[in-house]
Amino acid sequence: MHQASLLVVKAPSLGSTEGVTYGGQQFDDNTGLIPTPRTETISPDAFGNYTFTLANASAVLLTIEP
Repeated sequence: MHQASLLVVKAPSLGSTEGVTYGGQQFDDNTGLIPTPRTETISPDAFGNYTFTLANASAVLLTIEP
């Protein structure tokens, strides 16, 4: 079974225009750039399922290693 990386996009609420993070990093208000995002490594369970908690007003990108 393959490990995966999890990148989280999170906001205080669905309509938020401030406080939004991408991989735990906030966008620079002046440049619109973002520092290198952080990812979390997760492994599947015995059945091959990847499990994680997703907060409200969040999205994730799960990348499974080949």
